[in-house]
Amino acid sequence: MFNKFVRPEEIMKDMEVSRSAAYKIIRTMNERLSKEHPEVVIVPGRVSRDWYYQCIYYHEPLNELAQMGSSSWIEDSRRELEQLRKGQEDKRRC
Repeated sequence: MFNKFVRPEEIMKDMEVSRSAAYKIIRTMNERLSKEHPEVVIVPGRVSRDWYYQCIYYHEPLNELAQMGSSSWIEDSRRELEQLRKGQEDKRRC
């Protein structure tokens, strides 16, 4: 079954950080989510999977997250996403 929330263990694996850093990342993401979307219910200790991916791939630099996690992983992921987007745009032009 697909889980709608990302737990600290997944962030620990993705970003190669400690458990306490994963919880700080979740807290930071949830704070940002509550500011940008006050109508959303926040689950402490977990972050919405959609929001997690949006923060990692689409938001402009999350400096506080990059300092806690492996910034190279975040930058690598962003580069891969940009390459995919560019490839899709090139296909549309043909």
